[in-house]
Amino acid sequence: IVHIAPRDHDTLAAWLEAHRPDMILGINNIVRHWAQHRGWKIPADAGFIDLYAQPSINPSSGLFLDNQQLGCSALELVDLQIQHGAFGIPRNTFNHLLLPAWIDGDSSPWRGTSTPATSELKPAEPVR
Repeated sequence: IVHIAPRDHDTLAAWLEAHRPDMILGINNIVRHWAQHRGWKIPADAGFIDLYAQPSINPSSGLFLDNQQLGCSALELVDLQIQHGAFGIPRNTFNHLLLPAWIDGDSSPWRGTSTPATSELKPAEPVR
């Protein structure tokens, strides 16, 4: 594991050469671009998984959390509280979990195959 400061290409290059990972995980596509700039072929030399994949912006494989669906879920919760006359800070809190969907992009070495961990992640139906 390496934590890289913004624009710190040299630390990433040194880490890649020292550890030769099979897979690189990143929060956005910039790490993929840095690795490619240093001569790494994605996914031939190492796969890349974007932990915050945005398929409308980049083609990487990764986990997609539908922010629109998240916003709709939040509005549904507020609507429910209004309907029940709830106000103020809730006495008991709860977590509302939306599972991310797997995006089968161009950066994973197992593209097009399904594993139990990824095949169970189904995109949510949009709220209308």
